[in-house]
Amino acid sequence: MSVETSIAYTTSDGKQFDDRQEAETHEQWLTDEQERREADRHRGWIVVAPKNWN
Repeated sequence: MSVETSIAYTTSDGKQFDDRQEAETHEQWLTDEQERREADRHRGWIVVAPKNWN
C-alpha cells in the first residue's frame, strides 16, 4: 500500500503551481510588475492592457 502526496504552491494572486520554483518565479514577477507599474505612475505614464491580458 502506498500513499501519494501532492503539494500545491499558491501565490499571492491565487494561482497554484505544482513546482515550488515556478511559484517563486511567478511571485517575483508579480513583485517586479507591481514595482514597474508604480514607477510608471510616478512618471505620469498610463499603461492599458487588453482585457484578456494574463
